[in-house]
Amino acid sequence: MKQIFIFVCVILVVIVSCARMIAPDGGSEDTIPPQLLSVSPEPGCGWTNIREVTFAWSERLDPQSVSVFIYPPLDFELEIHASEMVVLFRDDVTDPDFVLHIPTGISDTRGNTTDTVYDFIYSSSDVLPEGILTINAERQGGSVPIPGTLVELYAIENCIDSLLYRRTHLDSTGHAEVKWISPGLYRILCYEDLDNSFIWESDDEAGSDTLLNFSTSDSFTVGMYLSVVDTIGPRLIETEAIDSYHMKVSFNEDICTDGLLENVDIIDSTGTDVLLYGYWETGNRSGTSVILESGKIHSEPYHIAVSGVTDLFGNTITDDTLEFTGTDSLPIDSLRIRSYFPEPGGTGIDPAGPYYISFNYRIDTDSLGERFSLHRISDNSLISGELLLMDSRSFKFIPDHQLLGEQQYVFELQPGLTTLWGDSLTEPFSWVFSTAWGDEPGSIDGYIAWEGSDVIVLRLSRTGGDSDNSTRNAALLEGDYVIDNIPPGRYTASAFVDSNSNEVWDLTEPYGTFPGVLLIQPGLTTKGVNIEILP
Repeated sequence: MKQIFIFVCVILVVIVSCARMIAPDGGSEDTIPPQLLSVSPEPGCGWTNIREVTFAWSERLDPQSVSVFIYPPLDFELEIHASEMVVLFRDDVTDPDFVLHIPTGISDTRGNTTDTVYDFIYSSSDVLPEGILTINAERQGGSVPIPGTLVELYAIENCIDSLLYRRTHLDSTGHAEVKWISPGLYRILCYEDLDNSFIWESDDEAGSDTLLNFSTSDSFTVGMYLSVVDTIGPRLIETEAIDSYHMKVSFNEDICTDGLLENVDIIDSTGTDVLLYGYWETGNRSGTSVILESGKIHSEPYHIAVSGVTDLFGNTITDDTLEFTGTDSLPIDSLRIRSYFPEPGGTGIDPAGPYYISFNYRIDTDSLGERFSLHRISDNSLISGELLLMDSRSFKFIPDHQLLGEQQYVFELQPGLTTLWGDSLTEPFSWVFSTAWGDEPGSIDGYIAWEGSDVIVLRLSRTGGDSDNSTRNAALLEGDYVIDNIPPGRYTASAFVDSNSNEVWDLTEPYGTFPGVLLIQPGLTTKGVNIEILP
């Protein structure tokens, strides 16, 4: 009986143990998006008949997240079976030549989403097309385009867009690659499809397009700057009198200032136009505001009328008018030089220019031209050039020819510049800089004295601080000569009778030299390089 009792107890313990409820371990949370494991049939070339394509993934997919595209378009159905995607063509594809595109955004049942774009090609050809297009896109303002931004290729035939050839998406870095492009002309379109319409709404969606002509095995890398294509002209939003001679005029967007004064009228209370003398931008990064300099205005109402002003896309303003009140105050700041280039003491400056000077108020161009000059210090020679107006207070000077290298030059501004309200610069101003050697050639002409019909070699040898030990030979006869296209610099000149035609002076050959050093100046002819050859 004791043994039976022990046996029954053991059975009861086992039963109680088996009936005990214990919560299972939860395990780690799934944060990995589904991975594509295989594609069947395998993509590539040499296919003659395809009925379906199956994609096997690493886990069950959310059917609502799955999308597939085929380019050029083919009629198909998409079926999702747990972790499989099946593309079923409604008609047998007996001569395939298409790309099957899977975008980002495919999710598993826990919401983990892929960020990889897949493209697979099926072709009946023996060799796949080798053209490759790489897109690096940037959005207006320097930012990365939104994820899913579209890239589309349209084959151009007979000067019109044909059927859509290919479509893909930018990745999160603004990068996309399109492979297997056949030779031909294509329109490349890249845009942010905000409404998922697959149509570029250029007034609202940032985008860009260009044309590329692919030949066999071409590879192009294209940077595309995505911006909204503006079709609306600028608007006048504010006019503010700064003082009796200046007003700030603001628009709702950047404007083109070419011909601005011809497109703006300031009208006083009697209907009389106020003379406009100049303008300049406000100096901010934005080009939405300009300062106008006018004849004297007073503390009374004025009207500003604007027409013909365009934005940077060429859209023209609708005729616009605003009222503002003038002021009787004089400008606060005295007339002064605002900036200039090259910097004082600058070295290695570009010998071709341009060189700049600007003021804080409008300056009359003719008045500045009478007082502004550039000289070479070594011989005080005046450098001729053109003084050009950039805006009404900024100018650039472009010399007619490149300046000599390793020379000091001085800009001089004589006093006497005066504003409309009588303020003036009363002290002279100057600054010195030195230049690098340029590449504009010069020339020489002269006379070689020698009795005879022998071939003469004229030799120019580079010398001085700019020397690269180069020489230049020219075969001549005696008498007048001209040599063009000589790099600027310092040279010595000699001539000899080349009796044995080896272009090297031998001690037995008649010889002569030009005394001193020749200075070949850019764009100019150094005259009187006369050499007498002695037996």
